[in-house]
Amino acid sequence: MHFSFKEEMEPAVSTVMAPALELSRAYRYIGHGQWRMAIIYMDHLEIKYPNWGALHLAKATAYQGMHEDDQAISALSSACYLGVQEACITLNTIDPPD
Repeated sequence: MHFSFKEEMEPAVSTVMAPALELSRAYRYIGHGQWRMAIIYMDHLEIKYPNWGALHLAKATAYQGMHEDDQAISALSSACYLGVQEACITLNTIDPPD
């Protein structure tokens, strides 16, 4: 997985509908601890798939990796709203801030 700087900062999102394949690229970034790259890529995917709960759940994972808790909770809330039960369960286990 070698992309030029431009490809990483402005990832090309195919016009072909292949959500699982596209999301797998984001999970590869996450798996390598490339949190920011994963989020940049998922931001572009979100334009193509705005109401895809699994995408919001993946974004929450990347935000958690970056320790951006507010962003992670927001992404989890979106995923829960879109019907991802795993996100709803995770939200219920998060301690509210003091």
